[in-house]
Amino acid sequence: MESTPLSTQTDHHELEAITRRIAAGRYFRQLDEKVLEQMLRRGELVRCNPEEMIFQEGEEQAVRMGVLLEGSLAVTSQESFLMRLDQTGDVIGEMSVLRPGPHSAGVVAEVESLLVMFPNELFAAPEHSAEVSAIYLVFAHILVEKLRITTAQTRLQRGNRVSDEVQPPRIGVVDSNPEALEQLLALVQDVWPRGQVSEVSREKLLEGNLTQGFDLMLVDPLDGGLDTDVIPTIEASVL
Repeated sequence: MESTPLSTQTDHHELEAITRRIAAGRYFRQLDEKVLEQMLRRGELVRCNPEEMIFQEGEEQAVRMGVLLEGSLAVTSQESFLMRLDQTGDVIGEMSVLRPGPHSAGVVAEVESLLVMFPNELFAAPEHSAEVSAIYLVFAHILVEKLRITTAQTRLQRGNRVSDEVQPPRIGVVDSNPEALEQLLALVQDVWPRGQVSEVSREKLLEGNLTQGFDLMLVDPLDGGLDTDVIPTIEASVL
């Protein structure tokens, strides 16, 4: 695995080309390219060899998130194949940004692959900064799109629903900032028109007084009113 800090990149045309390629990916289309380019300058360009392990299942999560530029990655769990990531802009390691802990899945390069790896420190920006807001929107895209794929696969494997009876997912959004809440609700509905998206009261969530379960709960990790004590409550609300 070879890595080169993009902060030392002297070929501005190459950096601009990388920015355009990632900006076209499904998770980054809401980002201003100038913001994305600033993020890229703080990342590393990493080249992986075929069959090289990037994340090892069960090991403590590395403090980084990766974005695929070219190549193909396999996501596995308990030695079983889960999915293939081979589109420019596909993302790995995003959950380590929100919740450190052991990797729930492994990621291995199937062929020679090129990624941009971001350190988690990149996301520790001042409250209400434009950078954090952009990352928040990126996480919404990532989580919703991955849920769309994994929910259907998991339920089919468990036999809970047959393929022609898969129901739209129920998505709850928690945010004490009214402006951010309105923006995120609109974003999730735009990304996933068939999803049943609804606002969830922070008070009802903390009290465990929700009238329905959710397939996905989106919670602002920077909301000062929420801390690690609420994680079990969130998990109990998810189907």
